[in-house]
Amino acid sequence: MAKRGGASLTRSVGSRQPKKRVVVVCEGAKTEPSYLRLINRRATDALIELEVVDEDATSPKQLVERACHIMTAALREARRTRDPNAKVDEIWCVFDVDEHPMLREAKQQAEANGVDVVISNPSFEVWLLLHFTEQTAHLHRDHALGNLKKFIPDYDKCLRTLDELEGRFEEAKQRSIRLDRKHQGDETPFPENNPSTGMWRLVDSLQAAY
Repeated sequence: MAKRGGASLTRSVGSRQPKKRVVVVCEGAKTEPSYLRLINRRATDALIELEVVDEDATSPKQLVERACHIMTAALREARRTRDPNAKVDEIWCVFDVDEHPMLREAKQQAEANGVDVVISNPSFEVWLLLHFTEQTAHLHRDHALGNLKKFIPDYDKCLRTLDELEGRFEEAKQRSIRLDRKHQGDETPFPENNPSTGMWRLVDSLQAAY
């Protein structure tokens, strides 16, 4: 069920200053949503409004379909109310490769409908791990979690603060970019491009400094 801090996604008509409305549809209700809510508190641009929609136990294809529905409904609402603030300016889907089916179809559907995707391979923990070390070898999601616990021992699929990551974003971003270049150089296609993550693009878009 769609959530936004427990509130409806429908925005009321008002005269407040327009903000860039960013909606992120996440796989799961814990890991990525908790990180993004912490990130949102660090957003340096006060004119960005982030809404995190957590969808538990859904496939990437279903997440993309959910994102398309949100975007269409928001556009319809903007037209009905003549309120441009009701539109979605950016919509993202965040999911892992893991063992999900129809990954290529989900990615293609997102691209065809203007939905940005952030895909971590094999899991979101790769993104957190890259804050501390290079990771170029293929790894299973269990190993990603185990390696991350060497740096954040109490990590339990959820970050309570960004303290452990403080000042490490740029390193993680550059390591992610180098992984993408390595896979391109090796001509490794998606979704065989393990390890990899595009989470830095979303953090950059939110202008969230840490």
